[in-house]
Amino acid sequence: MVSLLLYLYDNPNSTTTGIAKSILNGKVGDVSELRNLDNKIRQRFKVLVEDEIVVKSGTIPAFYDVNRAYVSIGTEGQWSFVDKRSKPVIKKIGSFLSVRISESSMLIRSLD
Repeated sequence: MVSLLLYLYDNPNSTTTGIAKSILNGKVGDVSELRNLDNKIRQRFKVLVEDEIVVKSGTIPAFYDVNRAYVSIGTEGQWSFVDKRSKPVIKKIGSFLSVRISESSMLIRSLD
């Protein structure tokens, strides 16, 4: 999921076929391989669109983009939390991708 969100962040208004071709580096030996990967991407996006993390156009072909209200990329991040001994900890995470999953939860993934 993270790699697909990063791709959309850098390449807004992409089609699932365009993403599949990019993953295969334009080397499509068998059309069924491209079609299979395209379907997998489409299925992942279906869930992300329902969760409003990805936005889908109403056109044919469909174009996808990340919902920038929910997805962001940052650098020099840090994460503050309390450990098991109730001691405050600050951990530097460098570059990161954050996805707001709900009003009270967020997924943060280090990109380093």
